[in-house]
Amino acid sequence: MNNNFKKIFEENSNNIAFIIGNGINRFNADKKNNDEFSWKNILKKLWVEFFIEEITIPNGIMLTEFFDVLKLRLNENGKEVIKGLKKKLINITNKIESKCHHIIIIEKLQKINKPLLTTNFDNALLVNGLTYRILKSNQFKFNDFYPWSSYYSNKELNDPCSQFGLWFINGISKYPRSIRIGLTDYMGSVQKARRLVQNLNKLDKRENWEGYNTWLNIFFHKPLFIFGLRLEENETFLRWLLIEKAKYQNTHSLNTKNGWYIESDSEKSFPENKGKHFFLKNVGIEIIESNNNDIYEFLINL
Repeated sequence: MNNNFKKIFEENSNNIAFIIGNGINRFNADKKNNDEFSWKNILKKLWVEFFIEEITIPNGIMLTEFFDVLKLRLNENGKEVIKGLKKKLINITNKIESKCHHIIIIEKLQKINKPLLTTNFDNALLVNGLTYRILKSNQFKFNDFYPWSSYYSNKELNDPCSQFGLWFINGISKYPRSIRIGLTDYMGSVQKARRLVQNLNKLDKRENWEGYNTWLNIFFHKPLFIFGLRLEENETFLRWLLIEKAKYQNTHSLNTKNGWYIESDSEKSFPENKGKHFFLKNVGIEIIESNNNDIYEFLINL
């Protein structure tokens, strides 16, 4: 067992939330499946779906930008084709199956009653047989473009921060228009969140905040345990939110931990990690070095 993880959980058992990325879908996968469900290969498959030609995504373009380039190319074929783009993307990602570790990790987080946010929009975390369903708060006006008050849980939540709920940051596959994957999508999310964040800074009681019943409440008010997520430069929306969270903590002199980032062995050799480390440390996120699969094995045995 990784002693760093054990210490974090023991010291913060009453005040923690989780953010998970595509790493959980690649855990314990053979090389073929691991590569198949990388974001780069998912986007390449999407390209082939429309243009019937293989493509190599060159260095120097972010994956979010690549998606927008794909949309630009499809503009020539009319709006109906563009409307079907995210549905095709969902069809590809829904081939990612729930494995034993998905089930066990969800069961453990339900048991300890902690919120889970994910940047994924596939259904692998919606494992069959677990007693949760999609719910939405009536306090936040729902739309299928930004369903930020919708979550999966086994009960309705009065306070998103205090109980288990599965929240989808980048959209829910049930609502194709909600999927956020391109740079334009991320900028739209920033625009949507900016007003909510500005209003949060003006309030004395966060219970009166319009974003109280959304996943943003968890993001801003709980220490975040981030894993299975590279948090590279293309995570424009999340990085902006981390900056805003750090500003919010400083403005209100909140003496709480911002969070932890689990860095796996496979990331350590990347030259861009120096910049990511600089960024994370300066927004109050502690970096925890780990072997590639340690975090999943720890959660399975929690």
